[in-house]
Formats: sequence, C-alpha cells, structure tokens
Amino acid sequence: MSALKRSLNLVLLGMLAACAAPPPNRGPAERAPAQPGPPAGAEVFRVDAEQSEIRVLVYRAATLANLGHNHVIVFHPSRGWIAWAVPLARSTLRIEVPVDTAQVDDPAMRREEGTDFPGEIDANAKSGTLHNMLSEALLDGGHFPAVIIAAGATGAAAQVDDMLSATLRLSVAGHESSVTVPVKVERSGRLLTASGSISLTQSDLGLKPFSIMLGALQVQDRMNVKFRIVANQ
Repeated sequence: MSALKRSLNLVLLGMLAACAAPPPNRGPAERAPAQPGPPAGAEVFRVDAEQSEIRVLVYRAATLANLGHNHVIVFHPSRGWIAWAVPLARSTLRIEVPVDTAQVDDPAMRREEGTDFPGEIDANAKSGTLHNMLSEALLDGGHFPAVIIAAGATGAAAQVDDMLSATLRLSVAGHESSVTVPVKVERSGRLLTASGSISLTQSDLGLKPFSIMLGALQVQDRMNVKFRIVANQ
C-alpha cells in the first residue's frame, strides 16, 4: 500500500470517528433552578415554542475543510416569557432552550440558507454532528440540558416595531456571558414577535470550537445566529 493511500485511509477513519459516533453517554443532568417569574405590573407574553426558533449557522475551516460540511442547526425554546413594560427599558425576557432536541441540517433549512450549504447531509453525519455538539467538550448536554437566555431592553423606543438594543445574558454549558443584540419587536394585539441576527464567536460563549485530526479539520469560531421568538398572551 502506498504512503498516499495509507494517508487517505487515516483521514477517512478520522472522519468516520467524528461523524458516525454513537449517541453520547451522558450523566445525570443538573437540577435546574426554579424559573424566575416576570416582573409585577408588566404585560406578559408566553413564548410559543412551535413558532419560535434560534438558527445557528456554523462553518468548516482549516486545511481539510473540504472534507467537512457547513451546518444549519436549529433550536426551539421549551418555555419562556417576554414581559412588556412601559417604559421599554423595564421590559425583560427569559427563555429556556433545550439542546438535545436540536435539528441538524434539515434539507429545507439548508436550501433556505443558500449556496454555503449545498446538498443534503446523510443521517450518520447528522447524528455525529449532534453527538459532538452535546459532548462534554462543547455544550455538555448531559449536565447542562438547556441554554438560558435572559434580557432587558437597554433603550426605549417610540413605537413597538422600532429596533431595540437588547443585552442578552446567556448561560451556555455553565458559562455566563453577555452580548448586545439589535432586536426588531413587532406587536399585534396579543401577539408579540422579536427577531434579529448577530455574528458572534463560540469563544464569546465560553466554548472551544470542535477540531479533529490535529486541527486539520475544524469548525470556525465565528458563527451566525438568527432568531425569531413568537409569544402571545
């Protein structure tokens, strides 16, 4: 067997180990504290989990990037609320986002995101991506089953459909961080929608991007996050 062929076989074995790994053997999840309630006197909108989503776009990197894929990963909140107050600076929200129910590389969602996400990903690769994402090295889903998002608007707006600057307080795999996000808020009667997008890094959230084969195949630190949170009274 030639040296080149042996090298290619090693690369393929590395890819199989990353993409076709069995489901993670997770330990007991940490007991989540009781969810704080919205502030007194505020109008409360409960998050509609079925209509709400957080879409994360992650990208391959390094010298063997062509052997990997860019990924579309979608999370749906399990519960949460938005407390609408006047002035808007008193408005708050709190949302719980379970990590183990993430959708990985749904074909329709990949098509929606354009040419950076070509083709369909096979089931084994999707399973491997989810496994790697939930591992202790990244989201540690066995001990931290949900990402917690909390926020208060940092400035008042004249109309409810103005852009707000919201400082999000994030708890991801036990790491606390904050990020300021532009949010478009639209209200129609008893329905409230908050949407927007932001580019940030995994290291901003206290995470170390996934890497295999001595760093020859990696996930980029930078990722794009799009969100649409629908809530009603």
